[in-house]
Amino acid sequence: MTDEVLVLDVRFAVHQLRSTDLIPAGVFRTPYYWIGRTAGFLSLICDESLSLPAADTSTGWLCLNIRTGDPVLPEVAQNLRNSGIGFVPLPSGAGAYGLIPEYQMPEARSQLEAAGYRVSDETVTGSA
Repeated sequence: MTDEVLVLDVRFAVHQLRSTDLIPAGVFRTPYYWIGRTAGFLSLICDESLSLPAADTSTGWLCLNIRTGDPVLPEVAQNLRNSGIGFVPLPSGAGAYGLIPEYQMPEARSQLEAAGYRVSDETVTGSA
């Protein structure tokens, strides 16, 4: 089986809020999101089409879903970082995910394919 990397059909934003802020309900209605809280900040990664009351926001991120039976996320992360690609691993109990800047996707695709991964774009199907 060839290991596959699926590029999700969503652009993501990384939002930084105050640690005391509540998580906006709209975040929970998106198919993918990641949440982290420290003493000083609440970080939300979600669909960039959501408008959140953030102190700082970084947009233009794509999310890769690394589909393999082996725990290869560190290997993929190191491979991309060694190529100068900004890869941010995301914790998940169901597979391996990571963010990359959208402008670096062509180079990331080439690097992953050279490493033996099949890279494909997610196809979103509507419901009737």
